[in-house]
Amino acid sequence: MRIHGIQKPANATWGSYGWSQTYAYTWANADDLVVENFGTTDVQPGTYHLYARYPNDTLYEDLGNHTFVAGRTTFIGLYPAYLPDILSNYYGWNSTILVRNNSQAKVAQVNTSLLADDWVHRQNTDFIALNSTREVRFSNYCAFCRGSTLAVASQDQAVIVENRYSGGDYGDGNAAVAYSAFDAGSAAMYLPYAVYYPDPVTHGVPFVQYSRFMVQNTTTAAASLELTYINRGGVTDFTRSDTLVANGFRNYDLRDPGGAVPDLRQTDYYNTQCGTLAGCNWTGAVKVTSTNGQLITSVLTNYWRWYVAAYNGVSGGARPVFAPSIERRCTDCNPNAGSWQGFSITIVQNLGSSNANVTLRYRNATTGNEDLTISGQTITPNAAKGFNTKTGGNVEASVYNVLGGAWAGAVMVESSQPLAVAQITIRPDNNVAGAYTGVHSGLASTNTYLPGVYQKNTAYTSCPSSENQWDQYSILRIQNPTTSNATDVDIYYYDQNGTLTFQESNLTIVAGRSLSRNTRNHCATISLGGNWTGSVRIQSNQPLVAVAETLKSGQWLASYNSINR
Repeated sequence: MRIHGIQKPANATWGSYGWSQTYAYTWANADDLVVENFGTTDVQPGTYHLYARYPNDTLYEDLGNHTFVAGRTTFIGLYPAYLPDILSNYYGWNSTILVRNNSQAKVAQVNTSLLADDWVHRQNTDFIALNSTREVRFSNYCAFCRGSTLAVASQDQAVIVENRYSGGDYGDGNAAVAYSAFDAGSAAMYLPYAVYYPDPVTHGVPFVQYSRFMVQNTTTAAASLELTYINRGGVTDFTRSDTLVANGFRNYDLRDPGGAVPDLRQTDYYNTQCGTLAGCNWTGAVKVTSTNGQLITSVLTNYWRWYVAAYNGVSGGARPVFAPSIERRCTDCNPNAGSWQGFSITIVQNLGSSNANVTLRYRNATTGNEDLTISGQTITPNAAKGFNTKTGGNVEASVYNVLGGAWAGAVMVESSQPLAVAQITIRPDNNVAGAYTGVHSGLASTNTYLPGVYQKNTAYTSCPSSENQWDQYSILRIQNPTTSNATDVDIYYYDQNGTLTFQESNLTIVAGRSLSRNTRNHCATISLGGNWTGSVRIQSNQPLVAVAETLKSGQWLASYNSINR
């Protein structure tokens, strides 16, 4: 096959010409990522109308206009997914990449590459049937490896990562996090919640809480980074510079000062906190900017002593912002003790240039009612506030009493300035936590995908006779972020082979409200068989967003944002 319409540089090996041959050989495919990949080092930057032709010049397909930018790979008829944080036999951590073929017509070829800076450590090629999901792992090929991944598909795909831990930490020796793949990189990544919180006695390990974040360079040229560390009060404490090589990545662990990671103990914020009930800590946000035009992605993982949670960085601020999954569950709701089964923290950062006037609206998942409104919150530029359904956070704990002790729902965060929102849910009884990123209506879509959904128990039936027989299940939180009612919502449950196991049709989600599905609590109606792993596709006549939460028999909770098309 030949691609016609491009313009080669004048100093190209064979001179300047208007077509390029495609090859299936790694020596002819320098980046070893996909069979038909045209690197921008071979094509003169510009916008071209491209045609695919057979060697005899017969037209195969009109590919339309494509723009080539120096230092970036241009994908033609392909669908990339960027995964910043992949682990393989890394001190008990391993990654499972779940790749879903969203096509309703064609098998997808997916090339998944584990990147080690500027070279490919390992590449897997999979052929995935319609609506099927494939699990991709590198644990058999790489020991003590941490890197990033690029998955390139011939059809539209939805990709998430589950990072799972098995070892001696986190109380029971188990933990997990999840995050969604990025469709593209951005010039900036905002991480609205980052923590450095050492032990109050040792002033070091074991840490009460700490964060680390991975940054991935999605381009084929080096990325110059500026990392800005902003405390909770909105003050910039440090600015650091770094460089990522082409296709490179870097792990920034706040416990380990050096290079682009500052010593956060050397801040007024940290030392002021030493005089508070919480004790010495630094809490704030990190902004990562690519200063030379290359595109990046980032995921932050937050570690407590008993559990772990991760969330995607956001490329910019928005308003309003929606968080589809919030809870307040307690039998004794004393914020300083009590008996708590679950609570949620909404971290809201002002990315605007002036004060943000913020209102939070908590809507009940069952009734759709707005059970609580918190208004009159002022957040200065770059600063953040936390709203905690247990302790109150930046408001009094009693504000949340109106929700009672068995509440689940969603929150809409309105603002006069653009915001970034990170959402965390902690379930103390099981020592598990999950996190995800708040989204805006511009990210919503009429086709929403959740590639990792479960209904598994030891009885191998949809509803086992004993609650103790449950092994793994999923909670789906679907929210309508628009101002119009969604009156035709269909939910399709596909197993990993792409077989439609169950569906719900003609559901309604009122504007601004949410809908929940639980494969354990709703097992009588969501009959998947009890030994089921698969994916969910949501179709609607209005754009929707969703979050999936997977729980593993009290061992871990992993949450992720939906992939929207």
